[in-house]
Amino acid sequence: MQIIGEYDKVYALIDLDKIHQDNKYAEYQLTKKKVEEAGLIVLENNPCFEIWLLLHFVYTGKLFSYCDDVVAELRKIGRIPGYAKTDKFQVAAKLYGNYKEQLANNAIPNAAQLETGREHQDHLYPRAEVFKFFDWYLNR
Repeated sequence: MQIIGEYDKVYALIDLDKIHQDNKYAEYQLTKKKVEEAGLIVLENNPCFEIWLLLHFVYTGKLFSYCDDVVAELRKIGRIPGYAKTDKFQVAAKLYGNYKEQLANNAIPNAAQLETGREHQDHLYPRAEVFKFFDWYLNR
């Protein structure tokens, strides 16, 4: 199964919260292995993409069971007040444009640090592998 075609890289951004909640992690791992063998680069967020946004402001190894818990942290003063998981909010917030200055100095190193010793962490330990895409994108 070849899926990347003419592209150099193809990424799939996966939020793990629903996979864990539905006890589908073993099934997910099998599918992940197959698509990676076909050339897809799988980037996991645990519990959800919003952990990546939070890492722009603060490093945290806190175990979040639900994405709503991450969103509550993200809405705190000095972060992204009023953050909502809606297209309307995210377009209006211009997240990349407004927070790209924090990528290299905060988000990427914070997310990379979460990978240190990952094999010894709980399955709910936060993860924002989207940093790998931005590290590639900013350094290409």
